[in-house]
Amino acid sequence: MYRMQKPINTFYLDVGNNTSIYVREYGNPKGVPFIANHGGPGGAHTTDHITKRFNLKKSYLIVYDQRGCGKSTPTLSIQNNTTNTMIEDIRKIKAHFNFNKFIIVGGSWGAMLSIMYTAKYPGDILSYIACSGCYFFKDTVWPREMFKLHYDKWETFCKLINV
Repeated sequence: MYRMQKPINTFYLDVGNNTSIYVREYGNPKGVPFIANHGGPGGAHTTDHITKRFNLKKSYLIVYDQRGCGKSTPTLSIQNNTTNTMIEDIRKIKAHFNFNKFIIVGGSWGAMLSIMYTAKYPGDILSYIACSGCYFFKDTVWPREMFKLHYDKWETFCKLINV
């Protein structure tokens, strides 16, 4: 674990349809880029405590409050708030920072969002880190241990997203 740090910059990114997401930057802008997705969804947001998990001398960590969450506006709104719009918000963050490729990180719902982004835009991703996720396939929900219980299905999923 590393020492918790404060952001080097914060701002609101306009993602369209009267929606702005609150973004925080940490670490070395010349370091390996990471975009972190918090759990939730809903009123959740990511705090500065996430920085304890990153060597910010070597990495550039981008953290944001998802639509309707934290300091993003409109607050607690579900209008125009779908999984696809959330995936496109990540894409807009990537474009804002002019990242060619980045490491996507997520816990819980953020893990699922990270995997879905990776499935849609595999060329954007150096790697992904998915923690404590809950994964949805067809009509079934499997917790993160699904790969132990259903290795064949996990292997099929990984092949689909070129992992």
